[in-house]
Amino acid sequence: MRSLPFRQYGEDATLDLLDETDVPWIAELVDAFVGAVGRPWREWIELIAAIPVVGAAARRAAVVHALRQLLGGRVHDDLVSAEIRSRLLGRLAVDDRERTTRVRVAAEQLVVSDADLEQLMWADLWDERTISLPLGRPSELALAAAANLAIIQRCLLRCHELRLRVPEGSRAFVRGAIRRGLIASAHASGGMVEVVISGPLALFHRTALYGRALGSLVPALAECESFELIARCDLRGPTVVRVAPPIVLPRYDAGGGAQRAVEQRLAGELAKHAPQWTVERELPPIAVAGSFAFPDLVLERDDARWAVEIVGFWTPSHLARKLELYAAADVRVIFCVDASRAADDMQWPAGAQVVPFTRHVPIARLLAIVDADNSVTARSSRSRGATP
Repeated sequence: MRSLPFRQYGEDATLDLLDETDVPWIAELVDAFVGAVGRPWREWIELIAAIPVVGAAARRAAVVHALRQLLGGRVHDDLVSAEIRSRLLGRLAVDDRERTTRVRVAAEQLVVSDADLEQLMWADLWDERTISLPLGRPSELALAAAANLAIIQRCLLRCHELRLRVPEGSRAFVRGAIRRGLIASAHASGGMVEVVISGPLALFHRTALYGRALGSLVPALAECESFELIARCDLRGPTVVRVAPPIVLPRYDAGGGAQRAVEQRLAGELAKHAPQWTVERELPPIAVAGSFAFPDLVLERDDARWAVEIVGFWTPSHLARKLELYAAADVRVIFCVDASRAADDMQWPAGAQVVPFTRHVPIARLLAIVDADNSVTARSSRSRGATP
């Protein structure tokens, strides 16, 4: 989906999203698709070019993109297709007989029929792939929802900063946003919680990966009864894009996510290798002066207590703001920082306890911090209790 359907009014813009009123023309696209089963995708694309679309043509491209995604994305025949082409292409076949012989020999070597061989030859190219309906006729509203998701996600790839305002009771959504490892902060504002997130265009490294992580936040909006999304983007110059309900989006699947998997593994290793520490999970946010911190774990032993926050994408200034918030709450914190997702130089603020990791947190380094502190605390307690 190369283009983005939107309407611009000065420096403000609205995305031209789909809803129930678009069902009739989407149904025409689907009818044509059903009629093209067994033929290449390119033939259907040529056919639907004549079907009128309400609004910008980019909305049709969004539906085509959604249909491809709903039908499973990329196939697993890429290597097979490349192997077939390596056997068949090269020296020009001088006549049909030589071509037929070459196809038969390659089919026998790969243990497929002649017809299947020709079909698989270009199976790794979308336009040449054969249309099929493994799940039956797709729903028009499901296509509209998937198209809307793709449009919003594509818009956010061009975003400098995103502000999301959700009701005060949407703490689970806010925690989920933070846990995606985005460079984000959250604070209360007039009965709402505002999440401020850096966009891909605000970074210098890993922008494509970061953009996908930011886009993964969009489906969760389907769970919010009300919200306001304000994105400062670069479309036709600096542009402010606003999105708010009602909006058709796919049903949200919370899933676990990579950062959640890191947390679960760390909690399991701590329970196994450091039973002297009590591990708490699913904690309420720490609130200080209207701002929120979301520790993933808390370790407790005797009088010692440490918060542990797993940090995905980060910058030194982002870590510094987090450290200030925990310090204001009088909570000691260890940041487990994904070394592969640094958006700037790997320098953390003075006084910060940081454990870099790739894939999983090195538990020995984390325990070295908390155990050393616990030893100092124990010695200090004995000293205070000694009789002069």
